[in-house]
Amino acid sequence: MRVHLALLVLGACAAPAEPAVAPAAPVTSAAPVTSAAPVTSAAAVVHQQQDRDSAVTPAPSNLPAAEPSAPARIEQGLQQARIAGAAVQARAIGSAATLWLMDHPDRCPTLQDLVRDRQLVNERATRDPWGSQFLIQCQGGRLQVRSPGPDRAPNTGDDVVSTE
Repeated sequence: MRVHLALLVLGACAAPAEPAVAPAAPVTSAAPVTSAAPVTSAAAVVHQQQDRDSAVTPAPSNLPAAEPSAPARIEQGLQQARIAGAAVQARAIGSAATLWLMDHPDRCPTLQDLVRDRQLVNERATRDPWGSQFLIQCQGGRLQVRSPGPDRAPNTGDDVVSTE
């Protein structure tokens, strides 16, 4: 009996030109075949199943994170540009300090020494993109120029460092 109802449902989806034909073998049930529920199309059954699945099944937690918003992407790009700019500035200051050391091998230069002796153009060249001054350190024959980075605190994980 279920087979015949399924055929009727599927027959309604396919929209045959002729009405469904009764089975060749007689039904052995004593009760007449009637349906209490209205016959619906297969598409409606699929939609009902999808509705039930989406209402019951929780969203998987392993989905990739949502893309950041446009302002967040712009800010991220600006931050990357600032970091790249600080790296370029640190290398330029390192080169200027190396030249200065050729004439003054007895001590480590300060930013003021580099500006005064015209190794750097002006005071603005001594500040990183976040407004902090670069730091010059000479240790063990190595010269290091450091920007405190976005957090403006020296010797933290976001510092931009150039070693000559």
